[in-house]
Amino acid sequence: MLQAPKGGHIYNICAPAHPARNVFYPQMARLLGLEPPQFRNSLDSGKGKIIDGSRICNELGFEYQYPDPLVMPLE
Repeated sequence: MLQAPKGGHIYNICAPAHPARNVFYPQMARLLGLEPPQFRNSLDSGKGKIIDGSRICNELGFEYQYPDPLVMPLE
């Protein structure tokens, strides 16, 4: 990517998979030995905003090493 830049573009670098907050945060908290958060209502447990990180893949052939945040290592 640095050897063949296509200047002037901004890329969102985020995993293509988007787990819901009420799935992601409790799982990560448990893996870290923390108390899982409690969500008050269905509004808090939705997916929220979704950022599309596919532009960098389409334009530069970038491939995500961990496309799913639920299986990313915690290191």
